[in-house]
Amino acid sequence: MSKSELVLAIVIVNYNKKEITKNCIDSLIEEKTPKQIILVDNGSNDGSSLFFEKYHPDVCQIVNKENTGFCIGNNIGISYAINNLRADYICLLNNDTIVTYKTFPVLLEKAASITFEAYMLTGKIYYNQNPNILWYAGGYLSCLHGIGKHYGRNAVDDKKEYSVDKRVTYASGCFMFFTPSLIAKVGMLNERLFMYMDDTDFCMRLLKQNIPIFYLSAAVIYHDVGTGMKLENYSPFYLYFSTRNRFWVGDGLLYKLYLSIYTVVISIVKIIIILSNRSITQKNKKIYAIGKGILHGLMHKNHATCLS
Repeated sequence: MSKSELVLAIVIVNYNKKEITKNCIDSLIEEKTPKQIILVDNGSNDGSSLFFEKYHPDVCQIVNKENTGFCIGNNIGISYAINNLRADYICLLNNDTIVTYKTFPVLLEKAASITFEAYMLTGKIYYNQNPNILWYAGGYLSCLHGIGKHYGRNAVDDKKEYSVDKRVTYASGCFMFFTPSLIAKVGMLNERLFMYMDDTDFCMRLLKQNIPIFYLSAAVIYHDVGTGMKLENYSPFYLYFSTRNRFWVGDGLLYKLYLSIYTVVISIVKIIIILSNRSITQKNKKIYAIGKGILHGLMHKNHATCLS
């Protein structure tokens, strides 16, 4: 089968971010690799559906009646790509990313040379606001912290190591490229998680089955995300889900027990920092979110309860 006959499906999830999402789709259309764009709208109330019918009528838009979360939204797109488009390749992209003219040619060239039945590809990610600063240059799963970590985060891209293609153990959920064979082997994103930690969970499942993840430094995208990693920059929404979901990733009774104890300890440390740092706003909401995250994580309450 020639490259022109291969079906590349791009899955994007949107929730009340029509202008940001439009920038992403504009960059995909400007990039000339043949592709099918699947836009899953998660019950937006900002007029997103009509907006994209007007500006991008050729995009396949799936409109959910409610916000089903990042994981379910992506799974809906993946299912459509596999069952309706018969996609050969699927790429999950955050709606706040911008692709370049090299992104997909590099991915497709690598994919054509791979002999593994199932695999994942990802690339180099820069901050959109600071295009010389790295957000991701490969990554690894930290079993100690129960989370995926980035190489090169917040670094200037001036080291040779950031431009070396390599096998890694963690790819960010904002940029994942794979074939349907991967889904057949490990399943979809974990819908219980709603959002956050989903990529960690997914990559842990790949690692368990020895499925490789390849970092390609020439497959570049830009991510419209803040550079701040300090506690004061975290929203209550993020603190809730990142706390709760850490209880649910990983495998094995002993490891889950360790991760539960670790999560409780690190959450207490966060609460102490919030209480003692005068610059942190929304103290009560953030402490409440962490507490609820611990409670719901231990009780295995799903996302429907959220912060209520």
